[in-house]
Amino acid sequence: MFFVGRNYGVKLLKKYPKLSKKTHNVIEFLKKYNSAFIFGSRFVYGIRNISPLVIGMAEIPPLRFSTLNMPAAFIWSVLVAGAGYLFADILESTKEGIKYIQIGALAILSIALLYFFYSKSKKRKNRK
Repeated sequence: MFFVGRNYGVKLLKKYPKLSKKTHNVIEFLKKYNSAFIFGSRFVYGIRNISPLVIGMAEIPPLRFSTLNMPAAFIWSVLVAGAGYLFADILESTKEGIKYIQIGALAILSIALLYFFYSKSKKRKNRK
C-alpha cells in the first residue's frame, strides 16, 4: 500500500476529488509528525490499513517508512498474539466459569431485546 500511494496516490486523488481535502490535511499532519504517525498508525483501529497509502503519498522515503514500520509491526504482532494466548489460557483454566458467563450474556441479551421491543411498542402507541 505504501508503494501504491507513492506511485499512484495523485492519480487516485484526481479520480476521487472529495478525498483530496481530507487527504491534504492528513498529509500536512504527517509531514509534521511523521515518526509518531508511522509508528502509531499500526495500533489505531480503522487507519491501520489505509495509513501506508497516505504515508506513501506524503513522499516519506521508503527506508524511513520501513525503519519505523517494521518494529511497530513486530510489537503489534507480539501484543495481539500474546493477548490471544493469555485470553485463551484464562478461558481454558475457567471452563466452569464460562458456563456462567454464557448464562449471564444470554440473560443480558434477553433483557436488552425485551426492552427494545417494549420501547418500540410504546412509541407506536404514543403516535396513535
